Amino acid sequence: MSYYRNSNSDLEAQGSSSRTTSRRGTSNAQRQSSSRPASSAFPSGLNRFFSRSTRVENPPIHFSEYSSPSIPDSHYFCGDFMLGAGMVLIQPSTNKVVLLYDTSQKYWFLPKGRKDIGESLEQAALREAYEESGYRAEFMPLYSPTNQPPSPDSPHPIFNTEPIFMTTMAWEPSRRRTGGEYFVFWYVGEISHDAIPEANTGMPDEQHYTTHLVDWNEAFEHLADNPKLSKIVLVAQKLFYNTCQAHIQLEEQARTRRRSRIRVPESEDVPRVSD
Repeated sequence: MSYYRNSNSDLEAQGSSSRTTSRRGTSNAQRQSSSRPASSAFPSGLNRFFSRSTRVENPPIHFSEYSSPSIPDSHYFCGDFMLGAGMVLIQPSTNKVVLLYDTSQKYWFLPKGRKDIGESLEQAALREAYEESGYRAEFMPLYSPTNQPPSPDSPHPIFNTEPIFMTTMAWEPSRRRTGGEYFVFWYVGEISHDAIPEANTGMPDEQHYTTHLVDWNEAFEHLADNPKLSKIVLVAQKLFYNTCQAHIQLEEQARTRRRSRIRVPESEDVPRVSD
């Protein structure tokens, strides 16, 4: 892991401007919005049951600087939400990140998409990264906080590959759907130093995507009008650098332990050469 020693732990603050336009994955549904409501597949009696609320709303809780405030406790019928996964792809050897560009709609983005039926979120993240960027990636173990507990028969790991972000986005009603929430879980992946993106790996409607390996400053410039993606990339950068520093510290601790096990002989123990 020699590339860990080349990382810079001093991070520059990255600015981003606000954006109100919708992102890929929901814009088509929003453009198809109609005043005619879609028919519900749920019986009307159960609709009334689930629409009732006796909960007293509490003021929102503010979390870390990277998160939105808390939202009210909610519940969503299976036809009213989607699950997806996205990935920040990093090439550690060059300290660069992968961005995609839609040559048709003229915007920059990160690989993401809905998970397939029966597919895990982790599988979806790797598949979407490959389909949209052409890179075959692996999850990058990060020195990052997580609220997920370790398995009962193993200690808490120093590094983990859990999602670094979860984003939500509502889509508007259309003729086919009643609208709903889109939950996307964001992971960090890595590509090798000699990785080359494969061509024509995307779906038919993704053939106009182009893949770019850029440095961090370029990435923030391209995503300047998308604060959500800018924040995800910024957090991925910080966690990557923290991970590099953690590896360095672990290597230094291991060397210290090895040196402490080597016994230095006292002067009287040193054999003397006879005259």
